[in-house]
Parts: sequence; structure tokens; C-alpha cells
Amino acid sequence: MTESTAVATRDGGKLQTTGSAGIQDYLDSIKPKLEEAATKHLTPDRLIRVFLGIAVRNPKIYECTRESIVNALSQCTSTGLEPGGILKHADLIPRWNKHAGPLDGTGNPRGARELYFQPRYGGLAELARRSGEVTRVNAAPVYQGELDRELFVYSHEPPAIRHDWAADSPALNDKDIIGGYAVAELVNGCRVQLWMSLAQIDKRRQASAKPNGNFWTDWFPEMVRKTLLRSLFSGGLVPMSEEMSFVMAADTDMNFEPPEKKTRIQRNIDAFRVEKPAPAETVAEVIDAEAREVAVVDSDAGGHPDYDGGEPPPIGGE
Repeated sequence: MTESTAVATRDGGKLQTTGSAGIQDYLDSIKPKLEEAATKHLTPDRLIRVFLGIAVRNPKIYECTRESIVNALSQCTSTGLEPGGILKHADLIPRWNKHAGPLDGTGNPRGARELYFQPRYGGLAELARRSGEVTRVNAAPVYQGELDRELFVYSHEPPAIRHDWAADSPALNDKDIIGGYAVAELVNGCRVQLWMSLAQIDKRRQASAKPNGNFWTDWFPEMVRKTLLRSLFSGGLVPMSEEMSFVMAADTDMNFEPPEKKTRIQRNIDAFRVEKPAPAETVAEVIDAEAREVAVVDSDAGGHPDYDGGEPPPIGGE
């Protein structure tokens, strides 16, 4: 990308742009606010370095609104989940939101690209361990061949799971997944587990923002694990920390709760949201980005109701 690559923001309702060289100054300006909500697991300095590295690999992030960037980064610091990298705790995903941006000549939103925070299943497991209530957590898909060879046995009462491995097992294919399980062992000695059939997993997939997006099509076993963990933690039998509760909400829509019921982390996020001025009546300048396409991971288990994940329509009805 060239220096014309931009970060989008609104000024008087119009979509304004800032060269990519200015993103460092913007990040430095919001660092004190990120520090207020930061945890010991992820410092703002570390997050900013990671974010800039991700943006270089995926220049579409430069086109996201500043408001969405600060919201996504604040969710990272508040939960202590580092995006990208080998830890696989979370992702920062640029998506086109057709309900955002200035209004066009017909009074409809023009749309804008926004950045979204999405926890991975590894991030959910990490938060469970950090809570101090969970000593062990695991989730895995089960394949038809494993069931045929009695490598997998599940007992509801007493709760028990046996999942063996055989050196001569055939190659495992995504199409052979029949379901999956998740289990958490608590510090008090209790064991919480669940089984979900493929039909139950697919029901949750179809409720996501993009059931046929990159995550579900290219990383199906990983998405199965995340779906299993979300169901396990939301079942009410595994104690959840405030960070875990927040991440579970942020994975769908963190703003459904009324203000008086918001957690401390949600209030921290709201404290440095960028206020939206009244939208303009005409379409403002839109970024003319380079034609280079970078693979972007799509929405996973929890979808956001206010974006469709598509690309912006052509300017001027072309």
C-alpha cells in the first residue's frame, strides 16, 4: 500500500481520511485511554506494536473508522487477549458495515469499513484458566471413524469422556465430523462437560453473520471447538470471570445490556467511544485504495447484527 492508504473517521458527518503514516500518531494519542483499561496480560505498547504488524499484512485495516479501531483495541486491552500471533487468542477483522457512514442522496447510510474484535477458542480457554476457577479445559471434534473403532466413549452420568488415539487411524476429514465435546475441571473437583451433535453445531453456524465465511469453510474443526467452549461456558455450570463474561458478550453484540447492567469492562469501553456527529446528507470522499487484495478472516461463531460482511457498492451507482 502507498501512503494514500487511509484510516477513516467522521467529521461533521463526513467520512474523512488520514494517511497511513498518521496512524502512529493516532495510536499514541489514545494510548493513555488504553492504559486505563489495560490488564497485566497485555500492555498498550505491546498491543500497538502487534496492531501495526497486523495492519501491514492486511491493509484493509487502514480503511476502518477510527471509532471502530479504538473500540476493538480497547476490547483487547480490557480482556488481555492479544490479537493474531502464535497465541491464537483473538482476531482483528475489518468488515464492511452497510449501516454505518454518511448518508447518500436518498437518505440511506453509505456504509463504512469497521474493525471488529473476535475472540478465538484459544482465547476463551485462556480466560477460563486465568479465572482461577478452572484447572483444565478442553474441546475437540469427534469423527465417525473414531466412533466406529470405539476410540471415543461418552458417559453423561457419571460424567466421563474417553477419547483415544490410534497410530493406524485413517486421515481425518472435516466432512466426517459427527459432533464434539467440551469439558472443564474446576478447582473444587467438579467436572462439567457437554456433547453437541453436528446438527446442533450447524444450527449455531447458521445463526452466525457469515456461515459460509473463511472461518467456517477453512477452519471448521477450530470453529467446532470454539462453538463447544462457548456453549460450555454459557451453560451456567462453569464460573466465569468478568473478562470471560465480557468476551462472551462481545462475540455477539456487547451493547444489548442496558447501561445500569454493564460490567466494569463495558463501561471502560464506553468511556472512550468516539461520539458520532449527525450524518451528512451527501456521500463524502471515499478512499481509493489499491487493488491489492489481502485474505481477511470472516466472522466466526458469534455474528454482529449490523453488518453483512460484504464489500462497499460502487461509487455513484457505477
